[in-house]
Amino acid sequence: MPGMSEVVILLISVGLFVFWILMLLDCATKMDSADPKKTLWIIIVVLLGVFGAGAYYLGPRSKRLKAK
Repeated sequence: MPGMSEVVILLISVGLFVFWILMLLDCATKMDSADPKKTLWIIIVVLLGVFGAGAYYLGPRSKRLKAK
C-alpha cells in the first residue's frame, strides 16, 4: 500500500502532465496558423516538457489572453 508521500508525488505528477498536455493543445489549436513562432513553440513545449509549457503559459498564451 502506498504511503502518503507517494500519493502526493503521484498527484503532482499527474497534474503536471495534464498541464503539459493542455498547453500543448492550446499552442497547437489557439495560436494563429500564420504565426511562424507557432511551430517553434510546439517544439519548445514538446522538448522541454513542463518547463516549456510554463514558458508558453507565461509568454504567448498570457499575451493572447490579455489582448482579448
